[in-house]
Amino acid sequence: YGLVGTVVGHEDHALRAEFKELNPQIPPFGHTIANSIVDQYINSNKAARHFGIDSATLGKITGSVLVRPGHHDIGLNLKVGRSYVIAGYVRSRSAEANKPAWSTGETVTVISGLDPVERAQGGADLSAANGGWEYTSRALELVAAYR
Repeated sequence: YGLVGTVVGHEDHALRAEFKELNPQIPPFGHTIANSIVDQYINSNKAARHFGIDSATLGKITGSVLVRPGHHDIGLNLKVGRSYVIAGYVRSRSAEANKPAWSTGETVTVISGLDPVERAQGGADLSAANGGWEYTSRALELVAAYR
């Protein structure tokens, strides 16, 4: 990191330098790796049938499940509303659903700071209104372990 330079002079207590441009020593490989990841998604109806449950139940399990008294959230929280999802695990079937999960910016959006009540209000499964959810095999493995 940085540049190689040569001091070529000085005037009024300031240095003059010439810098050579360098090719990066380490090629930027992170984007190449991220772009090569292609996740296969299964729609919520098929996934729910696999577990023998209703798709709305699957939506709640992968979202927020509040238990009272105590306001404990025992859901997997792979999704909260439509704004927060764990890339590579779940996505909304919307206009942007065909984009690779890893190209959406941050891989994981931090949601742990939300109050469980706020999380429950934003975590409702809106599949009927917005096109549903799709899950990767990694997400379905988590649901199977959750059982």
